[in-house]
Amino acid sequence: MKGNRICKELLLKTLDISNVQFSRVATKKSESDKSPRDKRGQSTPKNKIPEYQIQFVKKHIESIPKYVSHYSRIHCPQKFLPESLNISIKFNLYMSVCEDWNESPVKEWAYRHIFNNHARAVTLATNVTGNKKGKKFLHLRKAERARQQKKADTERASTWTGTIVIVFDLQKTLPTPRVSTNKVYYLRQLWTYNCGIHNIVTVKAHMFMWDKITAKRGSQEEGSCLVKYFNSLDDKIKHVIAYTDCCTG
Repeated sequence: MKGNRICKELLLKTLDISNVQFSRVATKKSESDKSPRDKRGQSTPKNKIPEYQIQFVKKHIESIPKYVSHYSRIHCPQKFLPESLNISIKFNLYMSVCEDWNESPVKEWAYRHIFNNHARAVTLATNVTGNKKGKKFLHLRKAERARQQKKADTERASTWTGTIVIVFDLQKTLPTPRVSTNKVYYLRQLWTYNCGIHNIVTVKAHMFMWDKITAKRGSQEEGSCLVKYFNSLDDKIKHVIAYTDCCTG
């Protein structure tokens, strides 16, 4: 079927193509009577990593010993790599394995790419990606150790004369006065601080409160509360084992 004849210059400007592009397409179409297809992106890149090398990297990552989180083991089957490992250390281990097995290794950038993209289903790079779940796992593991140590110290202190175990923490800032109206909330300028010190052995608590006009909220203020508490203790108390609540609870 023949179409209508149009101005070539108008066609080129309408399609925004050059005369060379138009001539090339017209020549190839006249040979096969079909418009040529775009063949870009169909060839295999020369720097593409062979599949067998990718699989070898995966096997190496899966071979690294992993640990199950003590937190929510039933609902979280994901395992964790040791926090002491990073990408550089794992890559050096991979290079040693390749040398032992006489395998051709990939570059470090390729190893990093495979680790971050292909191996997420089987590993969690807690120390490389800064993953929040990994940080939470480490925090909970340290907190569990602190709780166990606190329990052991409390049991010993109950039988040791002159020894107590305390837990201290600067609690959440208290608005003064406490109202729920939005306008008043944003106009309010006064905040009240409270540092709680709990004697686990005697099961007694001391609260040290001040407002922002009196002092700030920081380590020096908390230290002042501890000094005041220590000065109030009986002279028979010679040893105090202290824990911060953020590390044990």
